[in-house]
Amino acid sequence: MNLEERQRQKAQLDWRWKKLNRVPMMSKEFDWLEWELLTDDYADWHCERPSMQGVLTRILKKRREKRETANGNL
Repeated sequence: MNLEERQRQKAQLDWRWKKLNRVPMMSKEFDWLEWELLTDDYADWHCERPSMQGVLTRILKKRREKRETANGNL
């Protein structure tokens, strides 16, 4: 990924973060699912080395599996 693409992606992540933080975290309207997805996207953006990508892939896989099983229990 080139520098221009990374800067565009970072700007988009920052915009999503600001939009999410307009609602206080302790309110009922706070979107916790969006918060978790956004943290996953930030982690993807920060990890560039192949070794870090492997670790990140395993962590995100476990988080997504846990989220999918939790959604089934609701």
